[in-house]
Amino acid sequence: MQCRQYYVGAVLVASLTGLTGCFGDGSNGQSPTASATSGVPVSESPDTPFVPTESVPTPSPATTAPTPSPEPTPASQHLMLYFVALEDNGVSGEEIGCGDSIVAVRAVSGPTVSPVRESLERLFAYDQQFYGQSGLYNALVGSDLTVEPNGLKIGTDVVEVWLSGQVRVGGTCDVPRVHQQIAFTAASAAGVDKAQVYLNGVLFEEAMSSR
Repeated sequence: MQCRQYYVGAVLVASLTGLTGCFGDGSNGQSPTASATSGVPVSESPDTPFVPTESVPTPSPATTAPTPSPEPTPASQHLMLYFVALEDNGVSGEEIGCGDSIVAVRAVSGPTVSPVRESLERLFAYDQQFYGQSGLYNALVGSDLTVEPNGLKIGTDVVEVWLSGQVRVGGTCDVPRVHQQIAFTAASAAGVDKAQVYLNGVLFEEAMSSR
């Protein structure tokens, strides 16, 4: 009789133990220290903020286009045109032959990128035999001259002037007068001491040697 009771008690204990193994303690068989979400690191302290283990790339600053350089502004300056003081014998200016002097006249000028070309073009465009009421003679009246497209070469001491066209003179003394009007005007505009003048591809003196 005692053996039967012991056997029943043992079966009951085994049954209860089996039930406990099936249902567990309410934790679904997981360790109390396991993370509720797989793969996400857990902060050891609630006061320590979460720091990601991978660095976040910093966006590059936008590239700023370079500011274009301003275009050069043509300089404004006075132009000096040269005319002849007849039979002045070097009193009013430098003597150039035939007892004449070469004299500078200030011309009003706006902005220009080529003072030499601008000065010569103004000199050639002046179509009066005398400059205003000054009495200064213009030996270039009646001539048809043009500065060639690449006809200016400015050096340290000399400017080369290459012209094309025709020179009309009223006498032998007009030849040096024309030459010096051109040469002094070009040299002054270029800021050099001397001008070498060519006419239709040859030196001015050679081109005018038969006059």
